[in-house]
Amino acid sequence: MARTTLSPARTQVQERWVGTKEVALHLGKPASWIYDNVIKLRIPHRKVGNQYRYRLSEIDRWMDES
Repeated sequence: MARTTLSPARTQVQERWVGTKEVALHLGKPASWIYDNVIKLRIPHRKVGNQYRYRLSEIDRWMDES
């Protein structure tokens, strides 16, 4: 019988993507500020259809580097 092992990368839980409203709450800014500055300030994001999605860890890293 073959034995299957999972690599550490497969056992880690993936961080979920959040929307603009959640990022706004996280940063203490209005959602309109996020929309207005996502490109100008290079806020890390992904575009999914017509919506922006973010990972809070990337937002925190961006804030630390800014």
